[in-house]
Amino acid sequence: MNSTNDHQSPNSHTAQTEMNNNGTKKQRVRFNEGVLQRSVPSLRDYSQEEIEQYWLSEKEMTKTLDRIAKVAQRMESGKKPRHGSSYRGLENATVEGETEYFYNVQDVVESVLCEQEQQYNKNFSDEDLIAEASKLYSDVTLAVALRRAKSDAREAKKAYRQMEDILSYNPSSCAEEGSSSSFCCTDDDLVPILKTGKDVFLPKEAHLEPSKFQPKRAFSCS
Repeated sequence: MNSTNDHQSPNSHTAQTEMNNNGTKKQRVRFNEGVLQRSVPSLRDYSQEEIEQYWLSEKEMTKTLDRIAKVAQRMESGKKPRHGSSYRGLENATVEGETEYFYNVQDVVESVLCEQEQQYNKNFSDEDLIAEASKLYSDVTLAVALRRAKSDAREAKKAYRQMEDILSYNPSSCAEEGSSSSFCCTDDDLVPILKTGKDVFLPKEAHLEPSKFQPKRAFSCS
């Protein structure tokens, strides 16, 4: 038996412009009642072979987590990553990274809850002030994310150039009739977004160390 998800039609929304309390424009998106229905295969529809290919077993997951823990310990010790590997993506696997992530989430939640409590006590509601309360702390993590994205973009472009070198090394192999090599593809097939050459936009705060522009973690809802 298949489960189903309802998806809104991409052309079924309309935008309406309204005014905020401070006089700025506010846009709201409203969706029509019409939906598109798409079937999603149930787990019972997959063969055992497919399940083993798509999902990690408990043993494989345990092995993966053990490897992550060992690499995180190596990163915390100050050692450089092994040749051909990277620590990218394991920032939150360290004690410091996990703690920082916890506080980042807590900061945003508490800031929003405090703003909501103040509005409740004063018997008014202003969504923009709640958004600003969230933005105060989410801007910090946004800046960090953009810095990492810029670094990721440089690495991706480097990898793309290496792929181009592989393609240009022996282009005649792609001309062989019936060739099924994974390298036999046109440049347009290879991550076209990396060919724009555009730099990632970074706010000025993103060039600072997080500790230099991070708000103090102290809340008072009184």
